[in-house]
Amino acid sequence: MYSSPENRGYVPPQEAGKPANQPPAENAPVSPAENHEDREAFEKFIDASLEELCERYLSKFNEGNNGMILKMRIEDMPHDLVEGLKKNGIELGDEKVAKILKIYSGGKGRREFEMQKKAHELVEARPDKEKYARIPKPYFFRDFAIGKDAQEKLRGMTDERYGGDRVEMFMMDFVPGDDVATVLYKEVIKRHEKTVDVAPHADELSFAELQDRVFQALGFNVPGGKSRDAGTRELETRKVFAENAEKLDAYLERRGFRVDSSVVAQMENTMELFHRNGLAFRDGHQRNFMISGDYAAAPAGAKKERPPQVYVIDFGAATELEGRRLEDVFREVDGDEGKDAVVRNYPDDFMVARQLKRFTGDAVGADERKYLEDLARNRKGAERNPRLAPVLNAAIEAAKSGSQDIAGTYRKIVGATTMPSEGAIENFLNIAYAVMESEPSAKEEVVRFVTDLATRQTTIQSLKNKLLRFLRATR
Repeated sequence: MYSSPENRGYVPPQEAGKPANQPPAENAPVSPAENHEDREAFEKFIDASLEELCERYLSKFNEGNNGMILKMRIEDMPHDLVEGLKKNGIELGDEKVAKILKIYSGGKGRREFEMQKKAHELVEARPDKEKYARIPKPYFFRDFAIGKDAQEKLRGMTDERYGGDRVEMFMMDFVPGDDVATVLYKEVIKRHEKTVDVAPHADELSFAELQDRVFQALGFNVPGGKSRDAGTRELETRKVFAENAEKLDAYLERRGFRVDSSVVAQMENTMELFHRNGLAFRDGHQRNFMISGDYAAAPAGAKKERPPQVYVIDFGAATELEGRRLEDVFREVDGDEGKDAVVRNYPDDFMVARQLKRFTGDAVGADERKYLEDLARNRKGAERNPRLAPVLNAAIEAAKSGSQDIAGTYRKIVGATTMPSEGAIENFLNIAYAVMESEPSAKEEVVRFVTDLATRQTTIQSLKNKLLRFLRATR
């Protein structure tokens, strides 16, 4: 298939999906084809070659919400096929992962490719890349027709149905290591008295096997889903999952599990980089952060042979802000809210970093964690308060634009009095925390201002205690 001369055709990866007679985009690679017939032949060659990859050289590696992930080993492929693709602009590299997206998700493959490419370029442009998570390099995207043999091969790998004779594919770097959920499950398996039989073989267990043993060992609950209302059922499910997560985290914390602080720093730095450049990840759960190298905390001054490296994967939910506020893109409503509307709530980009921070030297205690959770919940109340909402929004916008004025925010809420009420101080701290969460670069000024307030507040001890508690929890 790959060596037939009539199939030697090509369209540059950036031009995939465009009509053959449409001129290439400005600055696009120049095709070796000089006329319509040659371009069509080149395109047939590429599609035929990728179809052969689907039929013979890809093995299932994983499956997500958007499609299958198929692993390809270059050494298993015929040399002339590899060279033919290389000559026509498709560089496969040493070891790559191809993601075959489900047919019915039409267009999601190209969108994900574009978001991952932007994220990759943002990190690679940094002179201090070692401080950031890495993004697998996406190489090319294609939307192409496949024959019956390739269709049957793909259908045999998944329970999901591929609804036609076309697939979307993009190829990216293979990512080493384990995702965060796998890391935590393995650490429980290695420590728990109920899993001693499999502890020596934890690295050999599948994710499903790890999950099953941890569920049993820690006594996880299963959501009942008995409520008639879908919204209530969702809340019940979230509550159960949160309780299970707390059981796991508390167990590992008691058993001395510690994570290198650079793991958390890489996650936080990368998400902040995305946000500053108008990109929201929106799928920040444990399985989308991979860790390679030695992730365990080491004694101060110790040098690691394989320092930890975080990777961010799966950009299917990522979006550009395009003038929207960051917090607005994590909740999308299709239709009129309250009238059979479809509401999509996306995971917080910093959720996993906050969880792992519990296992670093920077971790806060259970009381402080509860306090921070209360501050985050109180933000919702401030957003609904007609007096506080404008102050909150203005403070966040000012912080994002680099003109943060936390003293001005304080005066708007508390006024000029030197004897503020406890309620006014609580309102201010709720908004101050919301500013820090929305724009981490504002943290230094917020902490400085609150520290100054606590130093000056010598008259009312209860107010001073509130300020000091805020500082302890946000240190």
